[in-house]
Amino acid sequence: MDMLIDIKDIEILKFYLHENFVSIEKLEKDINVTERAIRTRLENLNYAFLKSNLDMELKIEKNKVM
Repeated sequence: MDMLIDIKDIEILKFYLHENFVSIEKLEKDINVTERAIRTRLENLNYAFLKSNLDMELKIEKNKVM
């Protein structure tokens, strides 16, 4: 099953690309999502990276997306 990325996924990716890491708290506040939703969106983005043969993975470490 292929998943599509949506605008909130893209917003998370933009924060990450701009700063190389972003705090969970900042994402929760700035794009109005819960930590659980962030985790789900990271899984979705990582799946899209994998399907696109991109050697990239976003993960949460120490309350930051890295």
